[in-house]
Amino acid sequence: MLHAMSLWKRFRYRLEATGCLFLEWAIPCLSRRACVALGRTLGALAFRFDARGRAVALENLRCVFGDRYSEAERRALTRASYQNFARTMLDLFWARRISGQNFSHWMQLEGFEELRLQLSRTGRGSVFMCIHQGNWEWASLGAGYLGFDNVTVAEDFKNPLLTEVFRRRREHSGQILIGQEHSLLRMMRAAKRGETTGMLIDLNLRPTQAAVVIEAFGPGGLNMCVPLLHAALAQRTGAFLVPVETQPRDDGTCRIIAHPPIEIPRDAGLREIAHNAGMPWNRSSETGPPSGSGLTSIFAIGRTTRSALIRLTRTNQRNSRSCGGRRPFDKPPRMEFPLRPYETFRYHFPRRSDRRWLHRLRKWSRSPLFLQRDRLQTAQS
Repeated sequence: MLHAMSLWKRFRYRLEATGCLFLEWAIPCLSRRACVALGRTLGALAFRFDARGRAVALENLRCVFGDRYSEAERRALTRASYQNFARTMLDLFWARRISGQNFSHWMQLEGFEELRLQLSRTGRGSVFMCIHQGNWEWASLGAGYLGFDNVTVAEDFKNPLLTEVFRRRREHSGQILIGQEHSLLRMMRAAKRGETTGMLIDLNLRPTQAAVVIEAFGPGGLNMCVPLLHAALAQRTGAFLVPVETQPRDDGTCRIIAHPPIEIPRDAGLREIAHNAGMPWNRSSETGPPSGSGLTSIFAIGRTTRSALIRLTRTNQRNSRSCGGRRPFDKPPRMEFPLRPYETFRYHFPRRSDRRWLHRLRKWSRSPLFLQRDRLQTAQS
């Protein structure tokens, strides 16, 4: 699989895999207290040195909550979000020390026995829905320790060697991990047999993919495209949609809650089902102040916009220096993204490849995937 790549990419992929293998061996050697402390330290360092991701996260928080929180509070939330993400990744490797005999010491699972009785009584399948909040990796592992042999869909890494490492760790408790290719058919067969499936429902997709637009963080929040796989399963097989929430604690344990299945009208469409599936997390963000564990993916929203803007900025700066700005476009694109550090640049694209990127950026700016600042300001006023 790696033979068709360049020499540098093969070297980089093998170096990344070696680092993950070292973590897979070294992290379980740490005590639980040391693992949590290491996650906090690495998260704080990432917040300090990841300038671009930090800028996206701070701007997303400002767009969602407006003046509800001060700049210092938004920075504290973003820092806690980085720390929670680092701890979640380390906990996935540390979970090698967890087994079917001692998992209850580290995981406090609630609501799963009631769900088991409901599934056995109705004979219907279920879809465990989780988002990038709290410790979503342990949510999947905890369900496996309880005997829910979920068929879980996960996104593959660009590095196939990393995919194998993470697959081994995520299947530690008996889960069955599948890729995105033909995932709908495989999960539909499992749901029709009355089995349980699981997936993350807040992946940020493009409108051209199998996605639907919903509002995150309540009315007037972030418009984003999310997968409609769980909505299709509920519509076609009648499977229960079960929101699963996780609450990591400072002592190293994690509370995992399986909420009651979501009520879905019989004539509901895919967009309505997907919107109702995200309501439990929207209510939690409206009723109380957010925590770092509840905003883990806030810095990832709009990552495609960020990469496109970075590439456009670099090519534009190069071309403006080479051509002196003699061929500007007659109408500049709408730049209404919540990315303040990259909003101001010149519009000179003399090459065909650069015009193609500008056309894509115009198309993306009109799509409902990305945040339109004027719409958010209108909704807030």
